[in-house]
Amino acid sequence: MRLMLCAIMLLLLIPSEGRLIKVDDDGVADFASIQAALALAEDGDTIEVLSGVYAESVNITKSVSVRGVDSGEGIPVLDGGGLDGFVLSSEGVSVSRFIIMNASGWGAAGIRVLSEGAMISGCNVSDSFAGILLLGGNGSVVDSNITECHFAGIVAASPHNTVRMNRVYENNNAGILLLRSRGNLVDGNNASFNLGSGIKAYRSDDCVIRNNTADTNDYGIVLSESHGCAVEGNILENNDYGVYPYLSSENLISRNTARTNDYAVYLYTAWNNSITGNDLRMNDAYGVMIYYSDNNTISSNDLRSNDIGGLSVRGSRNNIISGNVMGDSPHSIHMEGADLNIAEGNRISGGETGVILERSMNNSITGNTISDELTGILISSGSRNLVAGNNLTGCRLGVQANASSGSIISANTIEGGDLCVHLIRSPNSRLEGNTLRQSSSGVIAEMSDGIQAIENSFEGVPQAILIDNSPGFRTVNSTITGADVAILVNASERGAVYGNTMKNAVEGIRLHAAYDTEIAGNLVTDSKSGIRLDGSNGNRIERNNVSRCSSGIVLSRSWKNLLRMNSISYNTNGLALDEGMYPIESSENQIYLNSFVQNRNDVVSYISSNSWSSPTAIRYVYRGRSFESRMGNYWHGFEGDDRNSDGILDRGKSVGLEDDPYPLAEPPERYTLLAGI
Repeated sequence: MRLMLCAIMLLLLIPSEGRLIKVDDDGVADFASIQAALALAEDGDTIEVLSGVYAESVNITKSVSVRGVDSGEGIPVLDGGGLDGFVLSSEGVSVSRFIIMNASGWGAAGIRVLSEGAMISGCNVSDSFAGILLLGGNGSVVDSNITECHFAGIVAASPHNTVRMNRVYENNNAGILLLRSRGNLVDGNNASFNLGSGIKAYRSDDCVIRNNTADTNDYGIVLSESHGCAVEGNILENNDYGVYPYLSSENLISRNTARTNDYAVYLYTAWNNSITGNDLRMNDAYGVMIYYSDNNTISSNDLRSNDIGGLSVRGSRNNIISGNVMGDSPHSIHMEGADLNIAEGNRISGGETGVILERSMNNSITGNTISDELTGILISSGSRNLVAGNNLTGCRLGVQANASSGSIISANTIEGGDLCVHLIRSPNSRLEGNTLRQSSSGVIAEMSDGIQAIENSFEGVPQAILIDNSPGFRTVNSTITGADVAILVNASERGAVYGNTMKNAVEGIRLHAAYDTEIAGNLVTDSKSGIRLDGSNGNRIERNNVSRCSSGIVLSRSWKNLLRMNSISYNTNGLALDEGMYPIESSENQIYLNSFVQNRNDVVSYISSNSWSSPTAIRYVYRGRSFESRMGNYWHGFEGDDRNSDGILDRGKSVGLEDDPYPLAEPPERYTLLAGI
């Protein structure tokens, strides 16, 4: 007792600023307990606690520094006995180098901070409810500590603190928890093997979570009802969820590495977040899941080699997916029940399906590069989706729309696969301005009413366009080179084949069992057959230019068709109505105002009976004078008198079993037709 009184007297005689006070539980230092030393300490003092076990709950009410010292038996141990270990109630307190344990009561903490500007470093907190609990003002620093606790390792429930370089593991709820606070920095921590979250921000805005490691947690990093945060440069591995924003917005998730998780990033009812520049490869499910989350941007991420897919969008709207690298997964982008999303400028290679739209509407898939997939883009049970400006190479199937109405497929380049575009039960879809090259088949439309194929280009595609059982179709202004069958229409009606150019095809245009279809304004050259009708009745073939073919126009078993104003020139057979060793009749066709020029055989007809002039008189102007007459065809090389100078020869031209009774003196373009055609 006399030694203790002497120590107190000496402390009273020493100037108060910056004194060093020592504590040793063996009783050989200034004090045997930490709380006793604090009772006589003043602001600015340093309390050194030597090796030993201190069973006390310490309340620090002065601006002092309390540090543990290994005096030979390890750093000191503070046993809270079920209560808080340290309670920091004064501004600017520093606590360092302690083992703190048994702060195990409900809500207790190894270190509880109730004031501003605390500095906590080098402590090891275990077997406690919470490790380090920041409840006070702001601006505290928690640096290089270790926590293993029942609830959470470090809890920041006050603003603008720095939590850095700590190791928080095997905590039951969260390694680091930001709770109803803002502006905290969580930097360089290892938050691993926690049963809940490695790092969690709950209702904590404007926080920065960077350069941390979160391994083998249920959740690596959670943003719950937290806005304006930055999650950057973290390493997230072996978690169920790498980064999990929930009911959170305006967050930036960037430059993280998230691998071997189930989901690398999972947005759940989160909006206006940006996920950019992350390495999100080799996860067990998806790199990014967007679940009932709108208006997010996912850009410039590496989303390759995930076991199910690169990115999934479900029940979400207005998200932008741009500039990502994907592939080597069963599918790279999967949208289900998702509307008004944009996927643009992504690079996808190697997998089963590049992009899947399922039960989704009004999405835009634009400017992507997709290669070496079984299917490049698949639209299933959706409507009004846009697929535009994509480059698809080496995909077995380029674009498929199945039970999807109003799809727009435009300005894509598709090459090197088995089938470029396949439409099945997809009415009112539009294919426009696509370039299709070096593939087995170009466009196949099956049971797709009202399809429009406009201004597409085909090169080296054996079967360019097949319209099958699809009424009301339009194939317009396309260019087809080197096809076996350029345009094939099967079992379809009320269609139109307008303004197309076909060169070097085996068959240019072929109708099979097709009705009420207009073939007009097409150019077919250097083909085996230019236009062929097989078992097709009631069609109109008008204003086409067919030249240098083996057979210009062929009608086989086709009745009651209208052929007029076509230019049929330099073919072996101009018009074949029943060609072959066993000819099949094609009769009751109306054939007039056509021009037959320099064909080896203008007409091949042995058994067919057709009409070779207009059914009624036509009013027209010829060489400045007006006339009215029925009109036939122009036969190059057939000459005769035209005594009334009306442009119609006075004698008929024999054609097969019939005559053309009103052959034209000049090609039809020399006549101005006024009425009656």
